Amino acid sequence: MEKLVPMGENDVVTAKYDGLKNIDLKKVRFVSEPNSAALPARLNETEQTWTITLKSVAAGASYDVFAVYEGVVIGKLRVVSYSKQQHKVTLVPINEVKLDESAIEQQLNTIYNPVGVQFTVDIDESMRGNYDWEVESEKDGLLSTVGKSFWGYDKELKESTEMLNLQKDLPTSSRYIGWCLFICAEWCYGT
Repeated sequence: MEKLVPMGENDVVTAKYDGLKNIDLKKVRFVSEPNSAALPARLNETEQTWTITLKSVAAGASYDVFAVYEGVVIGKLRVVSYSKQQHKVTLVPINEVKLDESAIEQQLNTIYNPVGVQFTVDIDESMRGNYDWEVESEKDGLLSTVGKSFWGYDKELKESTEMLNLQKDLPTSSRYIGWCLFICAEWCYGT
């Protein structure tokens, strides 16, 4: 197993022995290296669990925590540290799709905050009611993400002035997440 700990922070894990052999839980030690001093761990005898505080190390570095009983390793946890990340996501709703900015941001952060990733969500309404992007052959007032290509690279979408401007404004690394979120918003919220 692996546990991610943001750089400069401590985190707490709970360990439980699920082995078949009966052992004396008071004799289990947690160490970062064989024959090293035990890490601080608090045993809850009622629940038969230990609480262990993990320290971070440099970004990208890691260390192992071993559960040792009578000189035998009975468990292992790899602890990896990383820098926290901050991302800004701009959603561009199409057609009549209604997006709840705070709900989307809350859902993203509920999922990703535990691993040190924070999202800020903005909604850009500039395409709402603006049909300048329509190509002559498809004057229907709807921006289609399906039809000519499974991945949504429809001529209207690909050639729209707004999308070309958006691609210029976004760093290359953001374009992929932008397309994924665009397609996901289309599938999740429909048109």
